[in-house]
Amino acid sequence: MSPAPLVAGDRVALLATAGPIVAANLERAQDLLVSWGLVPVTCPSATARHPRAPYLAGGDEQRARDLEDAWCDPSVRAIFCLRGGYGTIRLLDRLDVARMAAAEPKPVLGSSDVTALHDWLREVLGVPDVSWFSPMLASAPLLDHPAAVTSLRSALFAPHEPVLVRGPDTVVLQTGAPVTGPLVGGTVALLAMTLGAGPVPDHVGCIALLEDVGERTYRLDAYLNALLRAGWFEGVAGVALGS
Repeated sequence: MSPAPLVAGDRVALLATAGPIVAANLERAQDLLVSWGLVPVTCPSATARHPRAPYLAGGDEQRARDLEDAWCDPSVRAIFCLRGGYGTIRLLDRLDVARMAAAEPKPVLGSSDVTALHDWLREVLGVPDVSWFSPMLASAPLLDHPAAVTSLRSALFAPHEPVLVRGPDTVVLQTGAPVTGPLVGGTVALLAMTLGAGPVPDHVGCIALLEDVGERTYRLDAYLNALLRAGWFEGVAGVALGS
């Protein structure tokens, strides 16, 4: 069952699973949540820097503990992963599956590198309904676009109802009977990166929603072929592509 919509007064965790956060963007993200009536709980990883790897927001253990503790804290209603980059995949083997499985599921918001976490939540923890492939809260693509801010707020606070999403540049590559099914996928490069870490997921009847940005065509070709050869697309009911 999907978690209930947020309400004013809810506590929400802000953390970094991958790259370091720009301080000004963190402050804007905090102010935005407060303006929505939420109570931001800023975890140490949100302001941390790795001593030797500048592309990481603090050490792997710190980022993993922040994520695990926020998930297991019953007073926290949702978790915002503040930015992408790289590093989420380094946390997955450090998470206590038994402890997290015993906790009440809650929405986890993020995209890009957080694809690895969404995939883990679905395939390892068995809670597919909590993954929100959403704009990063401490990133310019969200903070500098009022329409994106409004859309995210509506999704968080409104009852969860199906909506038709069709952008002005949408192109239907193959028509057929309408299909429904669970959404799977995320950033193509991250999905390809997770291959071999466990059994290929069962996607029969699912809709694959795939995106990536800044990748050369030959790299996307390689990622997609790796997923195809591994059987990742076996049985999917439909595919949607974006960026």
